Amino acid sequence: KLIRYPNGKTGTSYTVPASVRALGESSFSSNGTLTAIVLQEGLTTVEDNALHYCLNLQTVSIPSSLTSIGERFLCSSKVEHVKIPEGVTELKSQFLDECSELKTLELPASLTTTDDYFCKSCTKLQSVTCKAATPPALGGEAFSGVVLAGVTLKVPTASVSAYQSAPIWKDFKKPFLTLP
Repeated sequence: KLIRYPNGKTGTSYTVPASVRALGESSFSSNGTLTAIVLQEGLTTVEDNALHYCLNLQTVSIPSSLTSIGERFLCSSKVEHVKIPEGVTELKSQFLDECSELKTLELPASLTTTDDYFCKSCTKLQSVTCKAATPPALGGEAFSGVVLAGVTLKVPTASVSAYQSAPIWKDFKKPFLTLP
């Protein structure tokens, strides 16, 4: 488990050691120097606030082994593209809250629910792909501050009608695009 990124460490990128299976609570929180973090295969858990408030963080490689993501995952970062791997079933409060540069988001078929302020104030969001056959339940204020009528939504072909009638999902740009 990586408990804390060393204070005073220099450099703008960091590769988490391959032996790390969990990022501890607040382990990178409030880091103002890092612009890129590589999370390696084998990492399964990112605890609450681990990458919270890394204001200059632009890229994070997310491994397919990740199955658990805590609160405020990339909250207040500058990430532009986020792809959550299969196996993740829940995304906690403030997952991508205040990610002002976020353009694309891909969600796995395994996702069933999200908590409050999921992608609040992600004003540059252009496209969301959700592979879940059943629209995941979205918490309150999920996309608050985002004009969903201008955001493309890609969903499984057989699920279009379910998304068109699901709370919040129904507000995305029409027509919805379909996944093969």
